[in-house]
Amino acid sequence: RDSHQEFELVDQTITIKSGTKVLVIDDEAFNQIVLRQLLERWEVVCDTASSGSEGLQLIQDQINAQKNQAKLSYYDVIIVDYDMPVMCGPEFIRHVREIENQYRHRLEPAAVLGHTA
Repeated sequence: RDSHQEFELVDQTITIKSGTKVLVIDDEAFNQIVLRQLLERWEVVCDTASSGSEGLQLIQDQINAQKNQAKLSYYDVIIVDYDMPVMCGPEFIRHVREIENQYRHRLEPAAVLGHTA
């Protein structure tokens, strides 16, 4: 079954389908639960983090587990809360782009969606 959901952004469309790897970062547990349940309906692989630093650690762990591979992969889509304590969404995104730049020849950039609730 090839079910998928498309989200149209300003300059691109993101297709989320079965097997897509998504990271949800939100300091509110309720928002994590709602997003996870929605994504799991589409048979998406979904990880959650409660903070930007926890999300960065999940990303780094995935990259470190693949260090010896020619191509690296981590998340296809990252959904991050814009307003979180300690590290806000935009700061988290800057860190993610730095990681992607560090591995630019081996790592496909993730689509990053900011949200507020």
